[in-house]
Amino acid sequence: MRCALVSTEIGGFHHGGIGTYVRQAAKALTAAGHEVWLVTQHPEPARIDELRTLPEFAQVRFVEEVAAAAPRLRFAQAHPTLDFAQRAYDALRAAAVPFDYLEFPDYGAAGAVAVAEQRLFGSLDPALVVVALHSPTFECWQHNRALHVYGPHEREVAALEHETIRHAPRLWSPSARLRELVAERLGLDPAAIPLVRYPLQLPATAPPPPAPRTRLADLDFVFCGRIEPRKGVRELAAAFAQLPELRLDCIGRDGPTAPLQTSEVEALRRHGPPNVRYLPPLPREQLLARLRAADVVLLPSPWDNWPNACLEAMAEARVVVGGRNSGMAEMIEPGRSGFLVDGGSADDLVRVLRHELAPALDRLPAIGAAAAERSRSLADPRHYVTAIEQLVETHRRRPRRPASPKPPPRVSVLVPYHREDEAMVGAAVRSAAAQSHRDLEILVVDDGSPRPDAAAILAALARIDPRVRILRKPNGGLASARNHAIEHATGECCFCLDADNLLRPDALATALQALAAAPEALAVAGRLQAFDDRNGTPMVLAEPLPFDRPLALFRNSLGDAGALFRASVFRDHGLRYDPVVDCYSDWALWLDFLRLGLPRVVVPRVLYDYRVRPDSMMAATAFDRHLALLGLLVERHWPTADGPAERELLTTLIQGWGVGALVAALGHPSDLWQDARGLARRLQDPDRRAMRVRDQLAFVLGRFADRHPALGRVGRWLVGSALRWHGRRKDRRTT
Repeated sequence: MRCALVSTEIGGFHHGGIGTYVRQAAKALTAAGHEVWLVTQHPEPARIDELRTLPEFAQVRFVEEVAAAAPRLRFAQAHPTLDFAQRAYDALRAAAVPFDYLEFPDYGAAGAVAVAEQRLFGSLDPALVVVALHSPTFECWQHNRALHVYGPHEREVAALEHETIRHAPRLWSPSARLRELVAERLGLDPAAIPLVRYPLQLPATAPPPPAPRTRLADLDFVFCGRIEPRKGVRELAAAFAQLPELRLDCIGRDGPTAPLQTSEVEALRRHGPPNVRYLPPLPREQLLARLRAADVVLLPSPWDNWPNACLEAMAEARVVVGGRNSGMAEMIEPGRSGFLVDGGSADDLVRVLRHELAPALDRLPAIGAAAAERSRSLADPRHYVTAIEQLVETHRRRPRRPASPKPPPRVSVLVPYHREDEAMVGAAVRSAAAQSHRDLEILVVDDGSPRPDAAAILAALARIDPRVRILRKPNGGLASARNHAIEHATGECCFCLDADNLLRPDALATALQALAAAPEALAVAGRLQAFDDRNGTPMVLAEPLPFDRPLALFRNSLGDAGALFRASVFRDHGLRYDPVVDCYSDWALWLDFLRLGLPRVVVPRVLYDYRVRPDSMMAATAFDRHLALLGLLVERHWPTADGPAERELLTTLIQGWGVGALVAALGHPSDLWQDARGLARRLQDPDRRAMRVRDQLAFVLGRFADRHPALGRVGRWLVGSALRWHGRRKDRRTT
């Protein structure tokens, strides 16, 4: 088999348990005679050549090199995640060789683009595309007790992970517990997710197990791993406060996981007992030596997947006390090869030590020996290789997806027209007429244009293509014009094309292909390429993000109205664009989609080009009325079943911080959220010219920051500090 493992983490180069797994998996597959490629990002410059020459990888492809010319995705805060996913997919395509097995981790949604491409277009055939469950972002934050600081960036990454997991052609999980958690939360069938245990290269023989003891106080207790709540360190500290006669060394990396996002170690030292020491991480050989010197390794994770730390401690013939709400419940046979504890309870940890471990002190050698044998059986690389080979063989035997015998449906392209000149709206209509999908009608709606030459412009549009129909109505705004076109559309699908946008030649064909591959979906949204209308300069490449309810009001996460809808959205579900929130009516429509639970699919390809122009409706109407429009979105389009209290709370939040949603939607640094009032004043400045200059400057600085990340970080700090100082100065002058 030719396999490719995609990961931002590589053991010994980029930290993380996934990185350890990737190295071990590659060694196991290579030893079995398979060809293994690695797709990753650059480590520190001095170690690039070292990573290239690792013997377990036949090829190492760095995304920075393979896809250096690809545009960065900058629409949402999660753009680094999307950017890596896109470049990883590009690297696989650029390899120009067939793969049998392609694997992506769930964490960070590294497979977001590859999974969508394979699901909708079969772009990576004949490979089996797999997402391996390791440590989803939501579970990490939830069990780190950090949901109170679970911000928009983390929500966006988690939403991408969820979408990738839900639609992966194949999933596997190393532990039954993680499989159960993810399947229940995302509505998946756990029986369809096989178990594949992580491989580990372990010495054939184990060191001597611990000697028998006569009392608990004689035991050497060790914890190793990240010093964070999901590893049970807070419960350990609380338990050892009740056991002052015992001593514990906690060895591992510190992090800002204390409740106020400060050092976890400092918080534990300040509030914890004196019989617990916190030590920094040790090099691997030193850590293994420290484990061998210990009697008992405490790993009471309230939640964990399939921790290598537990397997390695067991392999060293140590007695492990592990959290039962984790994969350790599948590793440890209670009382025989270790002990299990409720990792969320300090009292249960005390109970296990006093009433289960203490009576077994004379059996420590037997328990350690059983643990060593058990770990070697579970981590045997041959089991892992066999499991992967079986997945690939099952995939090969599956019948290929047949082509649909039905012709693609007719599409109605809806083009509202009000005051654009002939060149602009003509370009939009010609882009529709030039579509590779030919079965379409183009409905141009004259929304009471005030232009004296409107009749001549409309007549010229009608001559572009015989499929163009001109509709007329009194002026009612963009949403009203779209609704008028919907009422007259005859197609099975509708695509709203604003008069200042341009369809890519295969936009409709691509969207229809995606719709055929996802027949449950009622809409297809794709990327857009924004460009400066004055000089044609590309500005932002935007990809709509999957829906996440808490984000929906803070992010117009499905972007502009440029999406393909099944006509049933309007005919059967009765949805329409809301004229009251006119320039945000596409946003309102997506909120209605969310309210009704209507499915949609996101295509990771550019479908159309979006003009950014200083006289657009967004510039003329939305920016200085942003907070009022967001309030109307809550009032008119948020699910009413949640009651008035939640709507009042949401409105209050949005009126205070809603400017941040606009800033994020424009791709500006999130630093600007910190001075919402001052930013609101700047956005509402009556001097339109000054606002446009600031906006264009922000885009220029954003592009510069992409090319020079280090200088970009310094620039963001300087600009953010200057803006905050300026806002405070204006506040003082006002008061």
